Amino acid sequence: MNNNVKAKPFPWKCPKCREVAVRAEIVTYDAEVLHDGKTYKFSVPGLKCPQCQACGQLLPDTEANQQISQAFRLHAKLLIPKIIRGNREALGLTQKQLASALRISEAPVSRWETGTQIQQSSLDGLSRLFFQYPEVRRALMDENAFPQLGITVLKPD
Repeated sequence: MNNNVKAKPFPWKCPKCREVAVRAEIVTYDAEVLHDGKTYKFSVPGLKCPQCQACGQLLPDTEANQQISQAFRLHAKLLIPKIIRGNREALGLTQKQLASALRISEAPVSRWETGTQIQQSSLDGLSRLFFQYPEVRRALMDENAFPQLGITVLKPD
């Protein structure tokens, strides 16, 4: 997927065949994405994407890439950016607080919420548990939440 395609008037010169034949099209895009060691195959019907009329080359721009990423998240059953942000905000947490609870840096949380990064399946699962269950939130945010379990949190010296 090429994120460097500029918004300029059509037709464009095709980088593959060099013909001035690239125009905006609505296509069905068949995708194959490797994510977390698993290959996902899915289609994106109605994808608005520049395409060369001479050689058929698709040149996904930012908008098309966002649409493909959204379709992938839905196909892989991952939380979408607005749901992640909405859940975090509903809990009154900052991105930094959510990141701390999930034991990751703040940057990935920001990228998940803007859609620029797709979260790993394991972190998606942990996020779902965190958002859904207060007990999980307490356990992740408070190291002394479950003393009855006999868990001792060791701190580095």
